[in-house]
Amino acid sequence: MDNNRQFLFARNNETDILLSSLNKFANLYCIKVPTDIISEERVAALLSFVKSNSLGDVVEAKPSERPVSFPPLPFFPDNPLKKTDHSNDILEVIQELTVHLTGRCGHKCRCCRSIYRQMNFCTSSKCRLDKEDMARIGDIIDRINVKKLNVIMTEPYDSDLLEQLFDKAEMRNTLCCYSVNWKNIALGQMAQIHRSCPNVLFKILIDLEDISEDQIMSLMSSLFSLNGSIIYVFVLHKKKDEKMLYRIIETTGIEDYEAHYVSDGLNDKYLNKNYFLNKSDLKTLKCSSKEILANKYINGNLYGKVVISSSGEVSFSENSKSIGRLNDDIVSSLNAKYLSQASPWFLTRERKHKTCGQCCYRYMCPPISDVELYMKRPSGCERYMTGADHDK
Repeated sequence: MDNNRQFLFARNNETDILLSSLNKFANLYCIKVPTDIISEERVAALLSFVKSNSLGDVVEAKPSERPVSFPPLPFFPDNPLKKTDHSNDILEVIQELTVHLTGRCGHKCRCCRSIYRQMNFCTSSKCRLDKEDMARIGDIIDRINVKKLNVIMTEPYDSDLLEQLFDKAEMRNTLCCYSVNWKNIALGQMAQIHRSCPNVLFKILIDLEDISEDQIMSLMSSLFSLNGSIIYVFVLHKKKDEKMLYRIIETTGIEDYEAHYVSDGLNDKYLNKNYFLNKSDLKTLKCSSKEILANKYINGNLYGKVVISSSGEVSFSENSKSIGRLNDDIVSSLNAKYLSQASPWFLTRERKHKTCGQCCYRYMCPPISDVELYMKRPSGCERYMTGADHDK
């Protein structure tokens, strides 16, 4: 306890079993009390003692539920990242490499720049990665154990170079994704990639703000030959988009899709209600002990990700500064900088000192997202946006 209070009470076999379970860190100070012993005299006395001294509580819960409870902060172990030699760690922990392959696009979508910074997706620029850049990316894949390669397309690219890159990645059991805005689909190239690299997934970005339902149906029909290899990525701005998505799902029966909320500068109220947490949401959060420990030290949304822009700049996320270029010894740069305070991999809620860092839910909340980073939002819930008092 914070004030170092100690309590003495008689031990017995029944209560020893419960207390032993409570002392196991993996249980996070929350255990089930079987109904057949809860009314037993010694157990009932212990539970009454615990409640009357504000040491805990007893609540009813369904078998599938687990009440939220976790140890006081002093019981968390020290940061393991500070205790080992990290000279080669970067080679082991990079999970996802995102490559913005091509740049030019003439559609001038209203949310182009904001969407790619929140979702690692569509982008438009004057730059374009060339053959030498592709060779360097292939070298990175060879040297680093990347689990996922996400290639962002804007205009058709050299199919032979794409196939070589995907083949190299697949040989290392890397999941490969070809991601493109629905407006920039090159059916011929996609069909060729599908024939040559059948394990590549095609992710199609559909912003529900700038497409009609008839266009979506026509699009899905044109991509019928690629079914089983396509994931539709829907972008939601407001309630109308949600309703449209529900109708599409009901009409088409699609199962392979993602839905993402994004900020467009005009929908903050909608995001507060539907994306960010409120006080009621906080009270129903559920986490495993591993998730809680991870949230103390790393950002699970951003950890292990590297982004390469169409200009060859390399960074740890769409919303962080460049740490080098493809023509540098980029792996050495990654090794040297991934543990720095500026790395978004370790941007935990605890580091938001004025808001989340003071909150008792900081290890329970979902990690800081690219949406929050893009918005420069102080927290992932409503309480710090409305001036509400936070729990301590």
